[in-house]
Amino acid sequence: MGKTVQKTVRLEQLYLDDENYRLPESKLKQKQSALLRELWNTHEAQDIAVSVETGGFGNEDPIAVVKLEKPKNHYVVLEGNRRVAALKVLTETSSQKLVGYTPTNKVELPNGKIRVLVFSIRADTWRYIGRRHIKGPKKWDSVSKARFIFDTHENLKVPLDSIADQIGDTDRTATRLYHGYKVLKQAKKEGIFDYELVEKVKFSHLYTAIEKHQVLDFLGTTVDELRIQDEPVPQKRLPQLRKLFSFIYGDKKRKGVVESQNPDLRKLAICLTDPEYVERLDRTRNLNDTLAYVLKKSPEDVDPEDRRALKKLGKHKNKFFEGMSCPIKDDRLETLVYEISEINWTKLPTAASFLMRALLEAIVDHSIHKAGLTEALHAENIQRETDKGRPITSKDSRPNLRTCWEFLTRNKANIFNARAADSLGAVGSDQKLMHFIVHGYVKAHPAEVEKMGTKLRFFFESVLNGSAFMKNDNAKE
Repeated sequence: MGKTVQKTVRLEQLYLDDENYRLPESKLKQKQSALLRELWNTHEAQDIAVSVETGGFGNEDPIAVVKLEKPKNHYVVLEGNRRVAALKVLTETSSQKLVGYTPTNKVELPNGKIRVLVFSIRADTWRYIGRRHIKGPKKWDSVSKARFIFDTHENLKVPLDSIADQIGDTDRTATRLYHGYKVLKQAKKEGIFDYELVEKVKFSHLYTAIEKHQVLDFLGTTVDELRIQDEPVPQKRLPQLRKLFSFIYGDKKRKGVVESQNPDLRKLAICLTDPEYVERLDRTRNLNDTLAYVLKKSPEDVDPEDRRALKKLGKHKNKFFEGMSCPIKDDRLETLVYEISEINWTKLPTAASFLMRALLEAIVDHSIHKAGLTEALHAENIQRETDKGRPITSKDSRPNLRTCWEFLTRNKANIFNARAADSLGAVGSDQKLMHFIVHGYVKAHPAEVEKMGTKLRFFFESVLNGSAFMKNDNAKE
């Protein structure tokens, strides 16, 4: 990586990035005014502006930039576009008119300047940006991550293993996203599916599905083809690709049949093993009915591993999390909901309790973020630790669950409707649950786990489906 330099520059010297990975591809390569409106209206720059008006601008986290050849002494922002957009609206009359916003408080930058981290060339920034947005504290949505990995691998010729090493990826996330994005691009090119609509569904369904050998066989491709070929699905199998997208995401006339990764993707894979099963599923759009037909007619068509998993699923149902799904576009939440519905909590109560605590932590983070209070939480945490003689130097340092929970509880009236706030209060009044929130269980009994899950389920579900939040809020999606 080339040399980086920190300096301060005037806000007017900064250009928004027209290749920003947060933006859908149809919104790239636009004028500065269009980029500003897009970030303001659909990418939370307005929420950042409100936070800055209330608590001030934290200039300790520099904006990452690359110097432009023209105009002279100007820079394009590679990391921090939303913050720059928010500051432009708060300090520039022309930007305020552009988005129709009038600040309630005057915001001034220290000496009229903002701190930036200058990279030599754009190609030098992939490690820095990847660590922050793929596995780090400021995660992008799955499609943005996949596009970044695809561009880094294809354009900069960085091996996938090197990308994974640099971003701390230990579970093949980079490879899975890369493979999924290739299929997604091919589907768009062939007019099968416009992947910008994936903002409304779940990209993880696709890249998880194509890891299953039955799905690869259905598409007439292999893992090697996914890695090597620009268009991994053969032309003669494009009708199957269209069906796969229809089953997962639906089409113009019908809904998809996949509601959750577990167990629906496993069921779908089984139903793709024979044209007769595919025709039946396409006709009925009933995944359980088609699966029952397969198991009754040709149980030998089902892999032993799948038979065992389905049998276990029927025998050991998680009573208090049965049927819970995650409609939110968030890899962390979706993975935790999937894992907690998969685990046999009667046999593994301690593991289930720690999964539940991890899900609670993610739910609390999401609620605070959705309310636009993340900056306020971090500012409060920094002040508290400083008062205790333990100053925090990085805004990326995450407060612990206890701190986040107490913050959420104090602000519940401004975040949740009455029913959800009461549910939160009921959890807080349970001493055992509060001990769990603070410390976690070292050894849990199934009865304790069941009681805990029963109390938490309503709160979890209402946050996941959005019904917990006040209807007149400015919630983030």
